[in-house]
Amino acid sequence: MSGKPLMTRLEIHGHGPGALALHRMLQREGWEGDTGLRERQQVPDGHTTAQALQAAQASLATRSLALSAGSLQLIKACTGSIPAGSDITCVEVQIGARAARAVGEGLVMRHSDLALEQLGRVVSWSTLVDHLDAKAMPGGNSTALPLGRPPHDLSETSHHEDQRPTARSTSAWNIRVWADGDPGEDAVEEDADQSAIVGRVYVRGAPQGWALERFLADGPLALLPDQSPQSMQLVWCANTSQSESRLRTLRGGPSRSGEQSLLRELGMALPKGIELTAIDPGLQCVRLKRRARAQILQICPEDRQVDVWIANAAQSLHPVAGQGLNLGLRDAAELARCLVTIQHTERQSETPQANRMIGLLRRFEEHRQRDRWLLMRITDQLARQSTRFWFQALAPQALKIARQSQLKRFITRTFAFGPREPWPLWA
Repeated sequence: MSGKPLMTRLEIHGHGPGALALHRMLQREGWEGDTGLRERQQVPDGHTTAQALQAAQASLATRSLALSAGSLQLIKACTGSIPAGSDITCVEVQIGARAARAVGEGLVMRHSDLALEQLGRVVSWSTLVDHLDAKAMPGGNSTALPLGRPPHDLSETSHHEDQRPTARSTSAWNIRVWADGDPGEDAVEEDADQSAIVGRVYVRGAPQGWALERFLADGPLALLPDQSPQSMQLVWCANTSQSESRLRTLRGGPSRSGEQSLLRELGMALPKGIELTAIDPGLQCVRLKRRARAQILQICPEDRQVDVWIANAAQSLHPVAGQGLNLGLRDAAELARCLVTIQHTERQSETPQANRMIGLLRRFEEHRQRDRWLLMRITDQLARQSTRFWFQALAPQALKIARQSQLKRFITRTFAFGPREPWPLWA
């Protein structure tokens, strides 16, 4: 390592997968020195606050996340292994009215179509965070963080509040990366007026590793593999009032009548051969609204300050495509490569080259905006249009065309690696 002082200082603000993944990816790419990984600010003590924190921690730690094959490759590249979870080896897409179709009658995409071990893996939030936090690369500067912190609105001050950069020389630039939390008050929104009932259901007849994405007349429905063959993770979308009514039915009926009523309704929406036996009482109703920052890069030459937003701090997507977390990990991978290139350029130059640094950051922004807005448009349209009559009438015919080998392979690859340029990032 050269003894030359670095002209760029880095701060990573976050505590979740986005921040930790960026930290690990920087180490993997050869970042020299500290990443400035920072904890989120604590909220004041108080009875109500403590209760809210406890509830948020419990909810967040057990939340299920779907990692695509591309994301698993990235995580393995920077940690040496992948987090524990349930493999997705087959994804089936079905479209139609309430009359259920049998398993296998939709568009079936298998891991073997791409010569992969799995198309993805379902993990819990806490498992992923633990994995990223524990797998420090040799020689890296790992910053210990308390895990299981609550989300942005309970544990962190606004991104727009005063966040003073670390002390630096007058010629140094400071790069702050916001990796977790809400996109902020100025985010662009797309609201399909949908909420989702999410949680665990108990089933019989589901093939091992099988995942379902079914587009019903009242909204998308997904089933994902879970920790045991007898259970699956449910994401059941509908308009907000309908979803809230379903949850009230589950919790408000005498004895088990509410659960039985919901089991019957949900059972009618699932393929033949999948039998629901019970519903976990921890089911929740979550409002679905896509929120994304219009700009993910802000440069202030006068203050030599750069702010970059990635992952949940940059966008939150409707879960219909299951790509929100995967998009955030791609953000982290691209940014890690960009930052290490900036650092390498500084090491090779005798004088600071601010224009070179700004050019590299602008190129990062251009690449990420293409990926982000393409995926957001796909997600928005699927969420909004799938409930329309024309979609329900015509899309089943389109699925028959999609079974053709070349088109099916393209769709499978898009699911596994996202709609973007060829991967992996690291050769």
